[in-house]
Amino acid sequence: MSQLRLLNDLAGAGIITPTDKEDILKKQWETGESIEKILIEGGYISEDRLLNFISKKYRIPFVSLKTVQVDVEATYHVPSYLARKLSLIPVRRINSSLVIAVSEPFNENILSELRRVTDLKPIPLLARKSEIDEAINEYYRESGEIPEKPMETRIQEIEKHELPGSFQEYIVGKGNEKVFRLSQAFVKGEIKDLFIQGEPGTGKTFTLGAIKDALEKEGKRVIAVTVPDLEGMISRFRNNFAIADLREYLTSHEILLLDEVEFLQNKQQLQEEVEILLEKYMQKGHQVAVASLVKPSDMKGVTARLTSLLSSMIEVELGELDRDMAMRFLSNYDLSAGDIEAILKENPRTFRELEGILKRVIAIKKYLSSGF
Repeated sequence: MSQLRLLNDLAGAGIITPTDKEDILKKQWETGESIEKILIEGGYISEDRLLNFISKKYRIPFVSLKTVQVDVEATYHVPSYLARKLSLIPVRRINSSLVIAVSEPFNENILSELRRVTDLKPIPLLARKSEIDEAINEYYRESGEIPEKPMETRIQEIEKHELPGSFQEYIVGKGNEKVFRLSQAFVKGEIKDLFIQGEPGTGKTFTLGAIKDALEKEGKRVIAVTVPDLEGMISRFRNNFAIADLREYLTSHEILLLDEVEFLQNKQQLQEEVEILLEKYMQKGHQVAVASLVKPSDMKGVTARLTSLLSSMIEVELGELDRDMAMRFLSNYDLSAGDIEAILKENPRTFRELEGILKRVIAIKKYLSSGF
């Protein structure tokens, strides 16, 4: 969105005159200040009226930060000095996007500056500048760059990350037999690296969890983390000038388990950190197992070096769920033969699909048995 478009639309709505428009552009050229700031401080329009106009015209939500809860984790993705400079506050992270509250959505510096510190896609909300400044003071410490929690506390938060799964609960069939055998070999130390690829719901995370469970029972030091969580950690530690401490911690384990590797695509800064991490483990002869929706050769926007590191791993693919595996899974539940057959007739391809159908059947049975 261009600043000139905003002025044209304001003039078209009769809020400013053509003469006002020329004066504002001249002031912007002379001072370098944002159009929004000139409009408000020059008395051409009140802040609330301008934000309401922008919200309705460009469909950007206008919120009050007095009622919207800021997620502290979101603030780790933007350093405090930059939040103050650009007058913005990160509100929430949603997958690969970062929701930010701004008072100057037409300020072109915001996007360019954010690209320097995060790979997350910014999604703007409108908020009053005074409320943004208050939120910055509340959610960033006055010094701006000092960690709010001791290093030991933040490391403990990383160690709390859990992956579900165990080999005792592992249902082996045609679709995952090879993955199961290689995972067992990994636990025994017979192979150093493993790249598990599969469609959503085929059991990638469960397999990594089973590996982690088995290794920890043997007393091995294992760190398991998803790429999105790792991205948040890296941003948080980098913003507090503690990235070296995080790198030292991450590489101090014997085994690294990295999930959701597909989120590395098109994220250069994150890829650089993962390259360092993988190279350290491989140089030490330590073990690495990763899981991804996408094969290394099919990843987009990934550096040649990282592609090479991932491609050097033993690659194995999780296949679809077969009838025998589904039957054994369903045997853990109190279901009639008719219920099981009805579920199987829907031909679930993955454990996730099977669980979804199962939940629906159980909900229907519960409803019918209630007498309604």
